[in-house]
Amino acid sequence: MRHAKVVRQWTLLTLLSRRRVGVSVREAATELAVGDKTIRRDLAVLLKAGFPITESTGKFNRKRWRISTSEEYPAISLQFDEALALYLGRHSLQPLAGTYFWDATQRAFRKLRASLTDDVVEHLDRLAPRLHHVLPGASDYSDKANLIDDLLVAVEDCRQVLIDYQSLRATEPVTYAVNPLGITFHQGSLYLIAHSLDHKEIRTFKVDRVGSVERTDLPFPRPDDFNLERFYEKTFGVFRGKSEVTVVVRFTGWAARHVIERTWPSCRDIGRRADGSVVATFVVNATEELKTWILGFGANARVSSPANFREDVSNELAAALNGYQTFDDPGDSRTARHRSGKTFGQEP
Repeated sequence: MRHAKVVRQWTLLTLLSRRRVGVSVREAATELAVGDKTIRRDLAVLLKAGFPITESTGKFNRKRWRISTSEEYPAISLQFDEALALYLGRHSLQPLAGTYFWDATQRAFRKLRASLTDDVVEHLDRLAPRLHHVLPGASDYSDKANLIDDLLVAVEDCRQVLIDYQSLRATEPVTYAVNPLGITFHQGSLYLIAHSLDHKEIRTFKVDRVGSVERTDLPFPRPDDFNLERFYEKTFGVFRGKSEVTVVVRFTGWAARHVIERTWPSCRDIGRRADGSVVATFVVNATEELKTWILGFGANARVSSPANFREDVSNELAAALNGYQTFDDPGDSRTARHRSGKTFGQEP
């Protein structure tokens, strides 16, 4: 089976690093089931990217390629704080668990640890149990390794894919033809940013809801003006809208301190008032994620403007309150009857 470009190049690097005598173009082509020209192109790409690949001439003037050994390539020397930063940073790669990249990074971290001085390892072992990375509600992609790899390859190669996608409100999956532009990690989940040919616009697809990916050989021109960082300039999370709106929110009590202690996306102004409250101004093109965040502060957050958004938040709070006031769970009654052996309303 033909290897996808990124996976193939990753596999080629593995071959080059594990074969001390190196590999010839023909040998690599045979192992990866591709043509000699493909391997030569991959070698050129990897060399241009800065990988320490060396060329040598063996018997019959045949060229062989390999990754430079540690003696030929400068060893990495890390200070304690640098090693600690990398150790903590590895948690951000957890959404790729189960993929080719995750496996390789885990091997790299083991080698990194082995290269550290005894003092650094000792400090790291002592400090590691005291540092914990909490990511509530993180997605598990261990069974989507191939799917994620296909999306990454499509992003790099600018190739159209067909995805089976079931949105949160949909009752069944729908197949979309999309041009993948990038992948974003947000609050423990991966999102595909792609131009949807069906919707004729750039949309965000949560990878958790992608059931399958079918690669095609159809190339697409990547928009010259597309940039992921700019794409999120006026969003509070990962979803974009079509009209810009300025939202002013007043926070009181514990919420005021919580909000002013951090930096928030799309926040254009934030300041503390004489009464201790905090007023923040957001400029966003979609309000749904901002609304969810505001609702989390309960009575300690109040939307000042615009009026229609304030009414929207107020209606959500009213609906939640009504849900609690009219709450009637038959399960609670059954549990109570089971524990007491009696039915409510019966005489003792």
